[in-house]
Amino acid sequence: MALSQKDLQAIAILMDSKLDPIKTEIVELKEGITGLKTEIAGMQTEITGLKTEIAGMQTEITGLKTEITGMQTEITGLKTEIAGMQTEITGLKTEITGLKTEITGIKTEIAGMQTEITGIKTEITGIKTEITGLKKEIVGIKVELSKKADKKDIEYLKNQIRKSEKLLLDEVERVHEILDMHIKDTTRHTA
Repeated sequence: MALSQKDLQAIAILMDSKLDPIKTEIVELKEGITGLKTEIAGMQTEITGLKTEIAGMQTEITGLKTEITGMQTEITGLKTEIAGMQTEITGLKTEITGLKTEITGIKTEIAGMQTEITGIKTEITGIKTEITGLKKEIVGIKVELSKKADKKDIEYLKNQIRKSEKLLLDEVERVHEILDMHIKDTTRHTA
């Protein structure tokens, strides 16, 4: 049984009408695929950007870790330095305490020396008074000697003058010794 031209055309129209929705759907699916491909390409670009950003952040993290390590080393060094300074401060405080004790001792010694100086001054005043008395005695003996004509008396008086002069010289020498001792003590304490 052969189909007529008309029948073939009718079949073709029928087939076209059935294929049209499928063609439209295929076109829509192709457009959807193209859109998805574009979206995937955009997402891949974004992923590449994010990977670059992550790599940059990892580099920054590595740098920060290195910086932290450096800072920790510096902190350790500073702690050591602080410990050394605290030891030095303790040593200086001990030295200051020792110096204060020494100063107190020196002040006490100075007070004792001032008392000693006052005593020496009093002693010197007494010796000066004694020297003045001896000088007067010598003058009196000389006057008495000039009045007496007896040779024996003159020898006796000369002997008395020599004794008085020796006493006077001994007293002067004693004053010099006291002053020398005082000067040596003062020099030793101030050295």
